[in-house]
Amino acid sequence: MPKPLTLNEINRLLAVSVPATPAAEGWTLNEQLIAEVAMQLGIEHPIKFRYTSSRRKHGSVAVRMDANGNYYHRIIVNQWTPRKRINETIWHELCHIVQSEDWAKRSGRPLHRWMKETYYKANGGYGNTYKGNLYEIQAREFAAKKCHIMLLWEGGDTQ
Repeated sequence: MPKPLTLNEINRLLAVSVPATPAAEGWTLNEQLIAEVAMQLGIEHPIKFRYTSSRRKHGSVAVRMDANGNYYHRIIVNQWTPRKRINETIWHELCHIVQSEDWAKRSGRPLHRWMKETYYKANGGYGNTYKGNLYEIQAREFAAKKCHIMLLWEGGDTQ
């Protein structure tokens, strides 16, 4: 019999929000599975997903603060990205969340400072600032290992 969830674990499971409608490409984010994965990864702050239709990128993550001064992570995913590719992108962005929260714990610095104080300093050389960034390399490797676990529903199915 599985161990009962603690109140903290229940709150963390509830701390993931996804768009109510399927993406334009037809997939739907699996809110419950993403919450379970976030808990397993030790992610402590809520995650809020949002769609974009940008042609430039598949996804991004940023630390935001709500009206009460509480941090949350906002993951923006391109709703036109094919299912397998966006799944890998979500794993990639989840890795960045773990990186930022780990940095904040170790450094004692505010979570929202991770990007400016650490991420940008890890850039690769001229002409290779993104692909050569140490955090991007780690996130790509993490996503490649985890992307066999689908964090999406096929089409509008949300069973």
